[in-house]
Amino acid sequence: MGRLKLKKGYMMDNDAWINPNRDFRQRLHGYPPPPPPPPRPTQPHTVSGQPRLLQCSVVNLNPFEERNTILELEQANQKLKDMNQELREQLEDIMEPREMRHDFMCPNHQQQLQILSWEKDCPQMMDDSRLVQMLKQKICPHEDPFMEKSQKELQQMRLSFERKKTSITEVWDGMSEVHMSLTDQTEGLLNLKKDIGDVLKEVEDIRMEILRDKARYHTLTRKGLLMQKKKPSQPPPQMSR
Repeated sequence: MGRLKLKKGYMMDNDAWINPNRDFRQRLHGYPPPPPPPPRPTQPHTVSGQPRLLQCSVVNLNPFEERNTILELEQANQKLKDMNQELREQLEDIMEPREMRHDFMCPNHQQQLQILSWEKDCPQMMDDSRLVQMLKQKICPHEDPFMEKSQKELQQMRLSFERKKTSITEVWDGMSEVHMSLTDQTEGLLNLKKDIGDVLKEVEDIRMEILRDKARYHTLTRKGLLMQKKKPSQPPPQMSR
């Protein structure tokens, strides 16, 4: 680019002629951006007549706000999310698994609350179950589904258990009667087996006695035949005339 000669006798670049505030803008670019305007004060979400255990604030992000303000709000939101995750992990050690649901707050509060900020002393109070129950009531004061649902489920489980216990008792009584009947039949069969064994012994004794009689008879018959053979034969007597 060439230089332009002014009437007063000094030279000036064409860039300086086109952008006379270039040096000022460069110096200004090195400074940090101005601080964002303070956010609009909000009222904490509390319940009248009850001690305040937590603080909830509503933040509505305007798409036309400053970039730095948006970044700061995102960082604050991330910190609150991390804190909320830590609190949920602490609640898992106290509450039952079925109580840890995504609808921890009622739908009305889920729509209204965008950032949930807890007080400093709130995590230390998570060890007390009573304070945890109070915390649930603070979040949803008009809805307490945890205890009601748990009591209803417990009552239904108790009734179902009683019905099953009654049916099992009836079946057990029937099985006891069948067992007693089978025991009586078993005792009768054992007695019958004993009687049959006694009869078989008597039959065996009778058979042995018959065999002895037969042997004695054969012995006597053999002796009689031998004696007849040993006797001399006598002539038949003659008739006198």
